[in-house]
Amino acid sequence: MKPAATRPPTDLEQLAPFDYFEGKEINNLTMTFAAGKLTSLTGSGPGFDLMKARYDAAGEGKELFAFVDFGINPNVKLPASSKIATWVPAGTVTVGVGNNVWAGGDNKNPYGYVVSLPGTTVTLDGKPVVEAGQLKLQPRKAWAG
Repeated sequence: MKPAATRPPTDLEQLAPFDYFEGKEINNLTMTFAAGKLTSLTGSGPGFDLMKARYDAAGEGKELFAFVDFGINPNVKLPASSKIATWVPAGTVTVGVGNNVWAGGDNKNPYGYVVSLPGTTVTLDGKPVVEAGQLKLQPRKAWAG
């Protein structure tokens, strides 16, 4: 099971240098959150207009922060120049909007959008959890009982 949190951040602005929507590249995707809601969604590239049109057409709840996920698998490594978007490698931060029932949330809107953010820094109570894409949490030892 992966760690995913559905509690929304107070404020957050995140830039994804690239993403894809239906196989078409999105560049400079910026998602701005305030009070747990997506308040601005901007970008460029051939996939952005299609993704934004789908977002705009989705119903109420599409704008709600859905989850944040931290990749924990130290055995999956991507080259720095890779354009593969995945939540698996240790230190990859993934955020989503819309549906979050699968993660234990209560937003049942059928729309959901997820973006992985390699190289991100996340702090909790002033301490780094992820720093420049490197997971700083120490795994707990398995229970031997």
